[in-house]
Amino acid sequence: MDYQNEEQIEQQSRELKRLRENVQKKTFERWTNRFLTEQQYKVKNLLEDLRDGRRLIRLVEVLQKVSIGRPNRGLLRVQRVDNVSRALDVLRTTRKRVRDPRTGALRDGQPIVVGVGNENIVDGDVTLTLGLIWQMIRHYHIAMIAEELTAGGDQAIAQGAKSVNEALLLWCQQKTRGYANCVPVQDFHKSWRDGMAFNALIHSHRPEAFDFAQLNPTDRLANLNHAFDIAADEFGVPRLLDAEDVAVDDPDEKSIIIYVTDLYSALNRAKTEETGSKRISNFLNDMQNGARRAQQYEANASGLLDWIRRKVAWLESRGFPNTVAGLQEEKRSFNQYLQVEKFERFGELTNLEVLLYDLQTLQRNEGHRVYTPQAGATLEDLGQAWARLEAAEQAREAALVAELLRQLELEKRAHHFTSVMLPARLKTLAELGSAVASLRVGDDSLKEAEDAWERLLRVQSAIHNQEAIRFEPFYKAAQRLIEENYHDKAGVARHRDDVSARWAGLTEAFAEKEAALRPYAEMASAAKEVEVLRAQLQALRESVTSCDTGTDLMSCEDFLARHRISEQELIALHEQVNRIAGRARRLCDGRTTGAPAMSLSQKLMALEEDYQGLLQAFADRRRRLETARDFLQLIRSCEDEDSWLAEKLAGLGRLQQQSADGHGDLRAARRFVSRLQTEEAEIEHRQAVKFAHLCSTCESAQLQDGADNGSDIDDGDKVAVQTAKQRQQAVSDWLSRLRSGWRDLRRLLHACQADAAQRLDAQQFFASAGEADDHMAGVAPLLAGRDVGHDAGSAAALLKRHQYLRKELQAFGSAETTGELAGLRETAKRLTSDGDAAAAKAAKASDGKETTDDVHSSLGDEEEDDDFNEGEEQSAEDSAVADGDEDPLIAVEEPYEELVTEIKMQEAEEPRRIQRVVVSHAYQARDPKKRDLSAGKGDIFELLQKTNKDWYSVRDLTTNKRGFLPAIYLTEISPTTV
Repeated sequence: MDYQNEEQIEQQSRELKRLRENVQKKTFERWTNRFLTEQQYKVKNLLEDLRDGRRLIRLVEVLQKVSIGRPNRGLLRVQRVDNVSRALDVLRTTRKRVRDPRTGALRDGQPIVVGVGNENIVDGDVTLTLGLIWQMIRHYHIAMIAEELTAGGDQAIAQGAKSVNEALLLWCQQKTRGYANCVPVQDFHKSWRDGMAFNALIHSHRPEAFDFAQLNPTDRLANLNHAFDIAADEFGVPRLLDAEDVAVDDPDEKSIIIYVTDLYSALNRAKTEETGSKRISNFLNDMQNGARRAQQYEANASGLLDWIRRKVAWLESRGFPNTVAGLQEEKRSFNQYLQVEKFERFGELTNLEVLLYDLQTLQRNEGHRVYTPQAGATLEDLGQAWARLEAAEQAREAALVAELLRQLELEKRAHHFTSVMLPARLKTLAELGSAVASLRVGDDSLKEAEDAWERLLRVQSAIHNQEAIRFEPFYKAAQRLIEENYHDKAGVARHRDDVSARWAGLTEAFAEKEAALRPYAEMASAAKEVEVLRAQLQALRESVTSCDTGTDLMSCEDFLARHRISEQELIALHEQVNRIAGRARRLCDGRTTGAPAMSLSQKLMALEEDYQGLLQAFADRRRRLETARDFLQLIRSCEDEDSWLAEKLAGLGRLQQQSADGHGDLRAARRFVSRLQTEEAEIEHRQAVKFAHLCSTCESAQLQDGADNGSDIDDGDKVAVQTAKQRQQAVSDWLSRLRSGWRDLRRLLHACQADAAQRLDAQQFFASAGEADDHMAGVAPLLAGRDVGHDAGSAAALLKRHQYLRKELQAFGSAETTGELAGLRETAKRLTSDGDAAAAKAAKASDGKETTDDVHSSLGDEEEDDDFNEGEEQSAEDSAVADGDEDPLIAVEEPYEELVTEIKMQEAEEPRRIQRVVVSHAYQARDPKKRDLSAGKGDIFELLQKTNKDWYSVRDLTTNKRGFLPAIYLTEISPTTV
């Protein structure tokens, strides 16, 4: 049983909800169609028609007064969702500014739509679709009515309402209070179901429309239809509700609120229209009064503007008087205008402003069209004109003051010009004229002429200074007064012209005096320049009077260089001397008599004599310096020659000592002879060329010094003569010493050559003897053999060989001179006799007689040169270069195979240091002549010679084979001993 009751209750609840939703849907459709006036947007079924979003977008555009854009066609679901989303986005972002009840500050309220999704509308959700329309009604319809209620002046409603519904409810209670048979309005559903509340609201605003007492409270449908009909007919309220939907036990609250809101709006508008009819009677009177005031305003404004234009033209004029008195009178007139005339006109301007304000205020309060003055007569135009007037006043006042100050300044300057500047300039002109007149011109001495010219220059300086300091400012002051239109500018011009004429006379008199004194002044100036040049010549003379020529060649060259500089100075002075001489002659030509001309001529003659004497002194000094330089250069050449002779004597002594102490072979003897031949050639060439030239130079120097000694000399040149004698003696001593040295060198060279020839013969003898001994030792076994052959042929061969050997031995041992053995005997005898002669000569030298060995001892003993043989060997190799074409691989060709063999033997027998190189990259021999070697990376060779920049001469340390390798393939490493 309980289960059935709950089911019935739930079913009834669902039925009531459905009925309420139907009522709301019907009401909301009618409210929506009030705004969707276009036929294609009319709503027939709210839930279905809003699903595509097109009508929703249009409704939002109308209510929000915005353009959302063209909607989609709405055929697809995604297009519908997009349309609904665009409309709801506008509603979600729109917020109304509300005032905080506690602080009174404005803040953003809640958005129009809350809690409604795009899909809910597209899916036709009943609750949310109706909720969306209700939220829009509250914002765009009910909230506006609530603002009118709270702002309409009713304090009870404004203070008691906490929400929109409460404000509307308070208004309804206020209007229905006191009506009989009317249920007190406590809400917006049950209080309205009998229709009495609707009729009470209408009757309270329009009592003559019907008799409220005739209504029957029990007839709900009749009362509701009566109220809805009167509201629609009398006040134009749309019939949103049906009587059947309201005359139920629990009518829909939202539908009633919407209709009551419309009813309030219509009743309030009707009340306003009734009050306007009462004012029509006063409208025409106010219009006529306003027209009269407007005419008065225009007339007064036109007159004021004309006056302003005339005054502005007067104020902008600048035709001021040119005197201080006239300007002061003009200033009084201007002050009179400001204090009287302008004050009166300012009162007119103020009255115009009051008149226009009263007229416009009256018209605005009465609801008439507000009068607007014509263009050019508005208050803004009057204000601008008055501003131009005041600006012109300020400009005129400033111009008056400036002009007055200018005139006062002109008066002050004019007074200073006439009372101070003019008397001072006249006094200055008188003083300068007296000074010019006092200048005397005559044929006096140069000193007096110079003094007169200096006085003239002082007067000239005073004239220039006064012109710049006094007269130019005087002229400028007069010109300024004239240009600035001083009223007595004619008098200022007369004073200026008078001073200018006197100044012209003064300058003319000064020019005459200057022309008369200038020749004498130029003579005095020329005499001064002559004295200055004589002083400079005297200073140069002091630099050439010294007899010092330096103690050595460097100091002598320094003296000579400074002398050349002094000569350049003398040449520069020569140009000045010629210039001043020509100038002085021109000055004296016109004045052959008189003390200044004679004095200048005497000074000029003395200058020329000094210059000629200085020229001769410079020439003598240069000759002495050059002679001293030549002598010192000759002494240095003698010293160099003496050093060379000493070096050669020492070198030949060392060679002779090495030859005497050494026990070399035939090759060493030959190298020694070759070395002596080279030394002999060098000595003969130097003696024939350099020493002969040196002897000739010394003899010429002796002859020159002898000529200087024999010439006529003054007492002042005794020192120079003594110096020449000392130089001649020194040259003679050096010449004797050098000739003795050359004789010693020749004797020592001949001795060395004799020793070398003897040594070469001995070595050749021993070599030939050794060869003969070897030959006989080789032949002896053949002769001592017992072999006689084993047959006739072999015996004949042995016999033939025996006969050949016998002939050879006979030829070798022949007693004739042609035999080798005879030649050896002759050589041995000659070497023995030469040895005995050398021994006798040595014994004689030991007794104290001078021999070649004495010469050696006088030159001093030197340390033996252990590397002589190697040095001579290398010299011989260097001189034996082949005459064929040069090969890029070979720098030096060795002339003798024996020399190579000997070097190899020495290298194999004696330890020595060798320079090594390592191969950085493998190289394959490719020379057609097979002069280069093949080498692998890392192979080590001995570096014999850097032939050129591209090829090095090397030796293989393993095979002792020589050849060439590219330089870029080799890297030098540390040397070693082998």
